[in-house]
Order: sequence, then C-alpha cells, then structure tokens
Amino acid sequence: MEILLNLIKEGIYMKIIPGKFPEEKDIEKYISFVSDESRNCSLVFLRRLAAFARDNGHKMTGIIGRRSSIKQQQLWDADLKKNKGRPSEKVARPFTSWHEFGCAVDLDGDY
Repeated sequence: MEILLNLIKEGIYMKIIPGKFPEEKDIEKYISFVSDESRNCSLVFLRRLAAFARDNGHKMTGIIGRRSSIKQQQLWDADLKKNKGRPSEKVARPFTSWHEFGCAVDLDGDY
C-alpha cells in the first residue's frame, strides 16, 4: 500500500513506499508538531515520514494531520466559495482526502 505525503506548501504529492524508507521510531527527532492534533496520524505513516526526513536531511514541522470528513467538507466548501464555484485543486473533495484516513500531514516549510 502506498501512503501519500501531501506537501501543501509545494502543491505536489510524494509517495512514501513501504520498504523504501525503513521506519524511524524516533519521530520527534525529525518531525515537530505545532499541536497534539497535528500529530494525530497513523503511526506507520509518521514513522515512514520521519524516515523520509531522516534520509533526506530534513527537520519537518507538521501543521495538521488527521481531520474529520466534516472538517474536510468545510474546507472544500470554503475553497469553492473562494473560487466562485470552481475547485482550486489545493483541497481534496470530502471522502477522498488522505487526511481523513490519518495518512497525510500538512507541513510548514520547503521540502
């Protein structure tokens, strides 16, 4: 199973493929979180993200991880309103976001 890391700042997606980055158990060494809510993701995903950061010499800051489908709907609606009914492609449709499954985190910074 491929887990996607959503790099919102850059507007791109990167795949974290099992086995490519051996999991890093010391997550906090490579990822800091602005709140407990931002850390609320799949443990396997966070360990793979930390391994990606470790292997690429990054220290990442997580802004938000898992979010509810209700919150995703609110973000989608706000995006449509802001863009006169057209999606900006920066916000996933509700029930399609990896955030809803705990397999994505918005990051602060350039990666």
